[in-house]
Amino acid sequence: MNSQNSTTQHLHALPAEDLIQVLSDPAWISTTSHLLQSVNAAFRDCFGPDVLQLGELFPEQALLTWEPTNPVQVQVHLGSLFGTLSLFPCHTSAGETGWLGIFRPEVPEGDRLQALHAALASAETPQQMLQQIRQKLPHLVGCILVSNTGEERVAGNVPEHLSARHAPDSLMLQKAAGVSVLWCPLPFQAFTVGFVRAGEVGWTELEQVILQSCSLLLADALERMQLRKQQHELQQVQEETIARLQAILDNAPVGIGLRNTELKIELVNRKAAEYNQQPSEEHQNRTMNEMFPGAFEKVERMLQQVLTTGEPLLDVELTDQDLPGFRKGHHWQLNYFPVKSRDGRTLGVGSIIQDITARKNSEMALRESQHFLQRIADTVPTLIYVYDVRQRKNIYFNSELKNILGYTPVEMDALDQTSASSMIHPDELPATLQHYQRLFALEAGETLPREYRMRHKNGSWRWLYTRETVFVRDDQGTPLQFLGGAIDITDWKEAQQAILESERRFQLVADRAPVMIWMADPQGNAVFHNQSWTEFTGRPPEQDLGTGWMDLMHPEDRARLLGNFMDPERLQQPFESEYRMLRHDGQYRWVVDRGTPRFSPDGQFRGFIGACIDIHDRKLAEDALMQSEQKLRELSEAQKRFVADAAHELRTPLTSIQGNLDLFVRFPHIPEDEKKEILSDVQREATRLGRLVNDMLQLARGDAGATLRMDTIHLDQVVLDVWRDLERVSPNHTMQLLQVDEVEMLGDPDRLRQLVLILVENALKYTPRGGAVNLEFRKLGELAELRVSDTGIGIGPEDLPRVFERFYRADRSRHRSEDPGGTGLGLPIAKWIVEGHGGEIHLESEMGVGTTAVVRLPIRFTDEG
Repeated sequence: MNSQNSTTQHLHALPAEDLIQVLSDPAWISTTSHLLQSVNAAFRDCFGPDVLQLGELFPEQALLTWEPTNPVQVQVHLGSLFGTLSLFPCHTSAGETGWLGIFRPEVPEGDRLQALHAALASAETPQQMLQQIRQKLPHLVGCILVSNTGEERVAGNVPEHLSARHAPDSLMLQKAAGVSVLWCPLPFQAFTVGFVRAGEVGWTELEQVILQSCSLLLADALERMQLRKQQHELQQVQEETIARLQAILDNAPVGIGLRNTELKIELVNRKAAEYNQQPSEEHQNRTMNEMFPGAFEKVERMLQQVLTTGEPLLDVELTDQDLPGFRKGHHWQLNYFPVKSRDGRTLGVGSIIQDITARKNSEMALRESQHFLQRIADTVPTLIYVYDVRQRKNIYFNSELKNILGYTPVEMDALDQTSASSMIHPDELPATLQHYQRLFALEAGETLPREYRMRHKNGSWRWLYTRETVFVRDDQGTPLQFLGGAIDITDWKEAQQAILESERRFQLVADRAPVMIWMADPQGNAVFHNQSWTEFTGRPPEQDLGTGWMDLMHPEDRARLLGNFMDPERLQQPFESEYRMLRHDGQYRWVVDRGTPRFSPDGQFRGFIGACIDIHDRKLAEDALMQSEQKLRELSEAQKRFVADAAHELRTPLTSIQGNLDLFVRFPHIPEDEKKEILSDVQREATRLGRLVNDMLQLARGDAGATLRMDTIHLDQVVLDVWRDLERVSPNHTMQLLQVDEVEMLGDPDRLRQLVLILVENALKYTPRGGAVNLEFRKLGELAELRVSDTGIGIGPEDLPRVFERFYRADRSRHRSEDPGGTGLGLPIAKWIVEGHGGEIHLESEMGVGTTAVVRLPIRFTDEG
């Protein structure tokens, strides 16, 4: 409600009756109780001439209680119109206080609903529809749409707690939270729409009608929206279905076509166009006769027959003779069928066409092949037959049946199952059943051989050799028919029996022979060994057949023997070889093998027959004799060398002693100091001579087989004792004792002491004054290792391999210092001691750097010989 003082003053200055007549909007003069006293022409045009009381047009009676003291302006429904109502206080013609009313209508409700219908039709979502309702009905503050699942969509200002918890069956008014809601049920999927306006006021009947019309428009729009969605989905499905059908048509391996009732082509797929050698578009709305004049008259008659009778023509085969001038040399299979609507109307003729040229050519080739195979079957000297599993009989024989068993195919077919079964030898029946069962397990391409006897028509028994395979299978792969081929081997069997009898007699004789007899084929594969061979090897006879016998030969003899055995120049020639052969007890024994070639009656080489004789004992005796002779020769040579070396080594000190003694005899009055020097030289050479004799005696005892005196010792203590003794008498050298591990073992204490003494004395002897000698004794697992190293003159690489030879010493001309002396037997004695304990010794040396002697002895606690 608004106050307008200036307007009121102006209206008081004019006669009210005159003022309303000049207004274009509906206007009137009424009493304070809204009794109409005067109306203008616009009022009568809008509401008619019979309206006496404003309350007839204005249902909202509560608003009619206003007092005419101040102007009033409000938006209301007046009659069927909606607009702005302005009331101004005035004086009536009778001088009473009253109202001057002016009503400015807005868009007519019909136009408003039509505009709303158009807006709802263009909306794409329910939310947009609610927004359109608010725009077209501005007196509403909001709208709410509730689905049957409770989902709400809101437009405008709607209180959060407001909802239609129970969908009404008819219009329902709800007032709450300062608003008034008119709930309208929609005739579409149990939706309910609520129209919300400000103020807890009522709704006029006209407003209810208008809003109910809005709800119907909303329901129609929602339904049309759903229909559009369903139509879109159906259109997508239709497009996908058409695409699938088109893909099937385009990729079908047969020609597919559709003709209308005038036999004009409406559709052909890619394969049909390919058959006709024309693009698909060239077929449209044309008959085949129009495309290929004169070639398809027979086809046109068949198409017309399908149209007339409504019955299909299926599996019709035509050749180029039926289609003159079209695709020469081709064969076609045609299928024509009527295409009808659901109500039974004939729409045209469908066709399915297939080029069967390749199949026809194959069938022709098959017929020719069958004729060819039949001629082969009747010509080859082999009985060919087919056995049917379901009929349990042979359904085919070639003519060779007569030659092998004396029956014709017709006579064999006339035999019942009992008579046919009696043709098999009684001894063969169990094997026949097993053979039949194995046939069912054959894979594709596999064959199953067999030898058995069958009764000839003349009553004799004939040996047959057959090979059978699966000929036909069902869809599950189960055999239905078997194909077999048989030859008569009776003569071969009889000959084989004679050979077996001969071989049996040979086997009997060979098994009693005291030598190992064998037979081999031309390729060297063993085919026979007698009992003596089996007893010698202790292996199953079949293990030595073929090339198995080669495993018995000693690996060192195999290459030589096979080279001689397979030598082209020696083939088919007698041979003799000696080699080692493995006996059943695991011992390789020497045998002499003598072989002789075998020839067939027509002169063909058939291999070898031979015998092996155990000569192991003789061979060992020969080897022992040879070794004894060799040892005697070596001992003789060693004795000669020893005598020569000993003579040489003994001559030197004896010569020195004799020369010095001669000086005493010839010059008895020489000065005393010279006598002492001469005696000193004699004593030194005598000592050297004594040591040399002792060393020679020790080596001689070793050569004679002298044994070591073994006892349990602490070898580390032996090493330390020797080291301390030499350390006291060697002030001119730096002697360093490194790691010494405790080692208890079995050994000769005297000889091991001598070993350490030789090595340390050698190191001191060949190390200049001021040099260093080191000793290290370690336990390495099951070994004891002694290392004696020095910084002496070293040994040249050309001398190092010979240092353990008796009486050998490096070239003295290479030593810049004086001769250190020595007998040249120390290292040979050391080697004899080490080897007597099962160990090893070697030297590591470099000229000008020094030498290291390395000894490794096994740690033993029992005498292992």
